Amino acid sequence: KVAIVTLRDVNKLTFLQITTKLGVDDKAAGQAFRKAKRDAMRQNTYYTLAKLIAALKPKQHPRRLTIINIMYDHRDDVHNYAIVRGVRTKKPRLDDEARELRRDYSHWLKKEFNLHFPRLIFVCYNEKSTAIGGTNNRGGKRLISRPRGADLNKFAIHADPAKFSLIVCAATSTDTNCEMDQPCILWEQDTNDLKEALTNKVLTANNKAKEKVHKKQT
Repeated sequence: KVAIVTLRDVNKLTFLQITTKLGVDDKAAGQAFRKAKRDAMRQNTYYTLAKLIAALKPKQHPRRLTIINIMYDHRDDVHNYAIVRGVRTKKPRLDDEARELRRDYSHWLKKEFNLHFPRLIFVCYNEKSTAIGGTNNRGGKRLISRPRGADLNKFAIHADPAKFSLIVCAATSTDTNCEMDQPCILWEQDTNDLKEALTNKVLTANNKAKEKVHKKQT
């Protein structure tokens, strides 16, 4: 791949001439050259070749963006570290000690509120902003700038408006005889019949979608 790109970019040879010199198929040479071009954004093979070409042509040399130079190379009394990009890792699973602390705190909080608000309703929810589709290969996770070696979870990221949000809610009451004036939706565990009906519905929808695709292709 190095030889193909060098002969093409430096020596300005055609793929037919490269085939004669290297003994490879011209189609394979073209594919290898185009793949190296695509890899340029990932700064792997073609970035290395760019340095080689720059050495052969002293007037031409690759250079990084000014902002990248500042992030990686600039140092002063306040900024004495390199700023790098990374993806947040998943939070560690709760151990037994952490679960016990949360349980004790929940019991204490419930007792405190029972002294003043005997008919209190606790509502807890978890909200996650979700974008439709995905254009990266990081599982939908975004890159974050932070000092090298620092914990990514301690640095904020720019929050774009979500296309939709998924909210999971749960509620409990300290009063077992609590009455509600507003309508309330209750979730119950699905029975086997409901699960089978849902499975059949999904399979039917998938078959219909496959038939539509097959008709369009024919």
